[in-house]
Amino acid sequence: MDDLDVVVPPLCATAGGIEVRPLVVRQLSPFAKALKKLPDDVIAGLSTGSINPLAIAEHCDVFAEAVAIATFTDVKTIGDMLPDRLVNLVGAVLEVNLDFFVRHLAPALNDRMGRVTARGQRLIAVAGSMSSSGSSSMDTSDPTSSTTR
Repeated sequence: MDDLDVVVPPLCATAGGIEVRPLVVRQLSPFAKALKKLPDDVIAGLSTGSINPLAIAEHCDVFAEAVAIATFTDVKTIGDMLPDRLVNLVGAVLEVNLDFFVRHLAPALNDRMGRVTARGQRLIAVAGSMSSSGSSSMDTSDPTSSTTR
């Protein structure tokens, strides 16, 4: 357990009787596509925590779709909820996945890309040293070729 676990426990949550877990690969694209239907100011409000309640009402169908995708729950079930339960689920989905992306995915991605970059640089250095040593010792002129026709 790291220090962050004491301050912010690892997240899986239950909101309104529905389990919320980090998104899996097959959910990423549909979830992102659902959220793209929201206007930029609503997305900005989600990230700053200052979302207008009317925005939730106006775009409740999009929020319901995104939550349904994120929780493997039927969109009708989400749509039949009271608005406060939908807000709690939206919050839980965002919180769980922010926690997962920040604490697990971003470090793993940074680590992997660091190793890929380092390996690529080593391969480029080896290839560069091979080509520079090979081209200086070879005569590339062709004694049989003629420049006049």
